[in-house]
Amino acid sequence: MLTIASWNVAGASLLKTPISKRKEKQQKYNKQLHKFIEQTDPDIVLLQEVIKYCVDKKCQYIFDIPKQYYLTMHAAIDTKFHCYPPKWGKIKQAGEWPDNTYLSHGLGILWKKDLKHSSIWNLDSKKAVQSADLNYEVVRLENGLFTGSRNTEPRLAMIAQFHYQQTDFFIVNVHLTTLKGEREGFLERDKQGSNIRQQQIEIISEGIISRLNHDRNHRINQKSKKNHPTIWILAGDFNAGPDSLEVTNIQQMNLTQLCDNKATKRAKNAKTASIKVDYIFAGSTYFDPKHSTINKIFENVKSSYQVIDEIKISDHHPILVNFPDKL
Repeated sequence: MLTIASWNVAGASLLKTPISKRKEKQQKYNKQLHKFIEQTDPDIVLLQEVIKYCVDKKCQYIFDIPKQYYLTMHAAIDTKFHCYPPKWGKIKQAGEWPDNTYLSHGLGILWKKDLKHSSIWNLDSKKAVQSADLNYEVVRLENGLFTGSRNTEPRLAMIAQFHYQQTDFFIVNVHLTTLKGEREGFLERDKQGSNIRQQQIEIISEGIISRLNHDRNHRINQKSKKNHPTIWILAGDFNAGPDSLEVTNIQQMNLTQLCDNKATKRAKNAKTASIKVDYIFAGSTYFDPKHSTINKIFENVKSSYQVIDEIKISDHHPILVNFPDKL
């Protein structure tokens, strides 16, 4: 069984935490992460809003990496390439950071050390490796300068290939845009946010999934190689509700929603989750000889879906699904 999870850890708040309280908060993150791992034993965890900071060349993530896992992160914003002074000045002041501190915030992937992976361009699973060096790709989902606001915050997709039991899993980890004022009764702002996310989903659909499928199909046929079943996993924080055009568009990409519509996120100052924005979708390629069979298996995978609502350090709960050994 392969267990894939997604969790927005809401790490940005740690950057604003004063030194006197930061260690305590990190310990809470460590306890919650270890509790989640002990309870669910995930093979892959897709992380959103994960942070990394470096002081005097000594770097630290939002939590300590569990000993049986590797972690890699790609910054969406940081103090080196998105150095808008009013944004980082407030954060450094609140967190009492030295002036030369490196701060970053973005996407991450946590995976078990015994899980094999390779470049997304690799066609031969025999070349897969078990190592801390994950050969992933990143596609940015927007254009324009970051001016410190949520509305201009860069968004990206992180793509990696893992190999499990003769199946190639292409993982796309995303955190789509949300605008200030959305879901607060401002219909115009809701529409603006939805339009931006639909554009981002189009990039994911046509610029990532379709483009890589086309490339792989062409090269597999050229080399007359027998390819393994291929599964696409699209997961993360989509900042869109179950009835949104964004989710409808994803489902029209031949991707199956593996999760139900149970809430995954708490509203501000709320004690329980009331908003559904975190999803896991899966699909196979049309040229895969097991295409129709695999799509039927997804119906069984749906029954394994869980929202881990005991994990409350973030305003998002982790979600996960289990894939069978044989597809």
